Amino acid sequence: MSATEVLWIDDKRMAGVSRPVEAIDDRVKAVVDEMFAVIDATKDSGLAAIQLGIPLRIVAIDIMDDAGQRQRLALINPQIVSVSAEKTAHLELCSSIPGHPLPAERARQVTVAFTDLAGEPQQIEASGAFAVCLQHEIDHLDGHLLVDGLSELKRNRIKTQLAKLRRKTTPRTI
Repeated sequence: MSATEVLWIDDKRMAGVSRPVEAIDDRVKAVVDEMFAVIDATKDSGLAAIQLGIPLRIVAIDIMDDAGQRQRLALINPQIVSVSAEKTAHLELCSSIPGHPLPAERARQVTVAFTDLAGEPQQIEASGAFAVCLQHEIDHLDGHLLVDGLSELKRNRIKTQLAKLRRKTTPRTI
């Protein structure tokens, strides 16, 4: 799958809850490789497997944390175990809503438990943009989208704009 094949928010699969990964096998590792290839191609900071049409609880992250350290992680079955009371409000981007940053409010800090590709349980604490990215991608696994908090009018406007963009970028056949 290429970066241009990332599912958009109007794809019904994006609203579904992703299934837990039962075993970290070659298929799961290939999905993670594909996810990082899309992240690298789009210069994005994160991706959920469902955005590639794969309804498994897998998140790939490639972002700088608050300390300036690169966090390139594959999180299998990630779960937010705690969030700070302090929030951050900002405009948030999503590969599934290209060109439409939307207002969002997220916890400033989170703790996430997950399994790594070696099958080892891990826990990570994140703040700032790293925390926002983790929350955003884990939301995708639960079928939650940035547009869910918008009015129906605004959601429909974005879907109309995406439909126009799709018509412009989809090759026509004769």
